[in-house]
Amino acid sequence: MTLKESFINPKVDHPSESREYNLCEFTLEMEPLDMSAETAKYNVGQVIHHTLFDYRGVIVDVDPEFRVGAELKAQEQRPVSNPKSTQSRPWYHVLVDGTADRTYVSEQNLEPDQNGAPVDHPDVVDYFERLTNKGYIHRTRKIN
Repeated sequence: MTLKESFINPKVDHPSESREYNLCEFTLEMEPLDMSAETAKYNVGQVIHHTLFDYRGVIVDVDPEFRVGAELKAQEQRPVSNPKSTQSRPWYHVLVDGTADRTYVSEQNLEPDQNGAPVDHPDVVDYFERLTNKGYIHRTRKIN
């Protein structure tokens, strides 16, 4: 499968100058996904701890591998001998405790949370009904 994505990239040489926009395109060759080769270690509703940036959160979605459209900070990835192996691991959409932030995290940077406290995030109620000792119970329908 081939994916072609276009986006507009602002070009700013100096803050006081007007912005110019360049149309950027890239093509990415993707192989079909084989979830039997790689399974997610964590589940939707599970409370996790980010080992690199030391924050707690709750998982709201799982991607079997890195998605092209997802934002990724360079510091998120730890050095690995094979960068492709990091992208092919599951990636998690996480609501961050104590903020209104969401992150997109590689499985290698997560561990189960040992705190047991609820996650304080304004969107928790949109995704989950309640917290149990095994994690959050997924809401069957989203609240308006």
